[in-house]
Amino acid sequence: MPGCYSPFSGDVQKHPSTYIEPSTTLYKEYLGDWFITKKNSSGIQTAKVYQNYLQSRIMPRLGNYTLSKLSTIQISIVY
Repeated sequence: MPGCYSPFSGDVQKHPSTYIEPSTTLYKEYLGDWFITKKNSSGIQTAKVYQNYLQSRIMPRLGNYTLSKLSTIQISIVY
């Protein structure tokens, strides 16, 4: 349309695709890092509850999956 501005009008430059390697980080490693950050920003009792839940329920079932292989279905079954 004349008089209308569109950021998509004109020449569009194409950028080559960038391949990103799938993560080899295990979910238990990720959760360990997450917990260190979380326990510093929560109360002592809350941190204990998180730690217990991670160690007793989440890590035994999902901890050995790499982040790239972990699916939402697997996570929803545990939660």
